[in-house]
Amino acid sequence: MEKKVQIKGSSGAEVDRLREEHATLKRRFESLRKDHEACLARERLLRQVTDNMFDMVCLVDVAGNLQYVSPSHRAKLGYDPGAVLGQSILSGVHPEDHERASEAFSRAASTREHTQIEFRFRHADGHYVWVDVRGNNFYDDAGQVTGVVLTSRDITERKRTEEALALSEEELRQKSRHLEELNTALNVLLRHRDEDRAELEKQIVAHMRELVLPYLERLKGTSLDEFQQVYLDVLDRNLTTVLSPFLKRLSAHLSKLTPKELFCANLIREGKKTSEIARMMKITPGAVELHRNHIRTKLGIKGVKANLQSYLLSLS
Repeated sequence: MEKKVQIKGSSGAEVDRLREEHATLKRRFESLRKDHEACLARERLLRQVTDNMFDMVCLVDVAGNLQYVSPSHRAKLGYDPGAVLGQSILSGVHPEDHERASEAFSRAASTREHTQIEFRFRHADGHYVWVDVRGNNFYDDAGQVTGVVLTSRDITERKRTEEALALSEEELRQKSRHLEELNTALNVLLRHRDEDRAELEKQIVAHMRELVLPYLERLKGTSLDEFQQVYLDVLDRNLTTVLSPFLKRLSAHLSKLTPKELFCANLIREGKKTSEIARMMKITPGAVELHRNHIRTKLGIKGVKANLQSYLLSLS
């Protein structure tokens, strides 16, 4: 039971007013106490979240000095969080990246824009780690920027992969250019070869017409025996074969034959019988048949039902 206190010299109305003010102050105090406990709980929760993040989180003031460093910095960069408080965030940035990082931090501290940058940061053991850093401004109750919250992630492996890929692509481009150059050079050589071959063929034909054919025509007008006439006919046809642009395929096939097989093939193409060929070549009919078999084998028609004379004529 609440004990009523009599205030000497005060009226009942004054006492009621004081009691009401006391109750109001008590309610406000209780509300503030609860708000404070809620803030402490949220702070503990936030600290637990940041302390257990794999990413690195830090808070820097507008001058760039570290005000908070998450424990993940120890695992990622080898630094004790408490030992680096108050130091400049830029002190560990690679010299080649320092200017870019400084400009990015200045923009983050002076604007409301989200900041993102990649740079190299020095590990406690001296080597550098690539980090992807994203920043958001930190404001006081008056809405003024008092610092920047930075979240960083180790991207060293990704950078190594990108560099290896870029190197492979450059090597591929170099090899491609080299192959294109070789292809161009090969095309030039092939064109020169074709031109030289065409010129050589032209000279051979010209020399044959100037130095051989006239004498062949003179022989045709002389008296020849049967063998000499056959030899002359074979020679005439062979020269025609060499000079004709339509008989290159024939020359390619017959190049596989020996001189005796070639002579026999020419006689077969002329329609000579085995006995006639044997007499002209001064060999036995059996040897002629052996030549026939060799010719069929080298021309790829052995075992094929094809007349050898007809096949030889088809080549021309």
